[in-house]
Amino acid sequence: MGDVASWAVLVWAVGIGLASTAVSALYLHRGLAHQAVRFTPVGDQILWTLTWLFTGIRPSEWVDVHMRHHRFADQEGDPHSPVVHGLVKILAFNAFYYRRAVRAQQPGQTHVPHLRAREERDPLRSRGWLGVVVAMAGAAVIAGPIVGPVIIALQGVVYVVISGLVNGLCHWVGDVEFDAPGRNIHNPLIAFITAGESLHNTHHRSPGRANLRTRSTDVDTAYMLALLLRRIGFVSHVRRGRTLASVSS
Repeated sequence: MGDVASWAVLVWAVGIGLASTAVSALYLHRGLAHQAVRFTPVGDQILWTLTWLFTGIRPSEWVDVHMRHHRFADQEGDPHSPVVHGLVKILAFNAFYYRRAVRAQQPGQTHVPHLRAREERDPLRSRGWLGVVVAMAGAAVIAGPIVGPVIIALQGVVYVVISGLVNGLCHWVGDVEFDAPGRNIHNPLIAFITAGESLHNTHHRSPGRANLRTRSTDVDTAYMLALLLRRIGFVSHVRRGRTLASVSS
């Protein structure tokens, strides 16, 4: 990689992967899927473009798979439950289970027809693979023809690994603070790298809640990002949610 230190490439890849995770947690998950965060038109376009560039995900597909997960939480039909498919399989092959769930989606059956229609009108962002190619090309211009694409590829690996942790570990090990459908766990130890998504028990107890923090030590960077974007005009509404009663109360 020339004179670029391998550690610098890794740092950039991890940093961008963490940022991609935070954007997905905010935009795809708490925004489009659960309407806990609403975006201004400009904010929506920026976050959609970032999602397209760094993950190659079509928002309508992601939302459909996620809502199926909530509908069948840790039961047969859940597309990526470690209880159903096994923890090791979800940790290692999370992306495969996601793509399989997308392919299984019947034509015309979607939770978000407005998103599907919007994507079909966009000749660029409707092609997820093209976003990653554009990101690699841009990175090649900035960091070099080898280093740039390597950074984008590695950040994609980081993103997939973190997604596997959320879908796997957060339905397997941790604390249960609230009664909620499925075997969802509160796992604060990995909250920073998952942008707060590992506070999973809170989310399944109250999916429409933007703020997943229930303890003073919890870290929810996606929620903090929502508050920041609201201040600069990219987010129009953030639903904090009501106080939740724990199973011990």
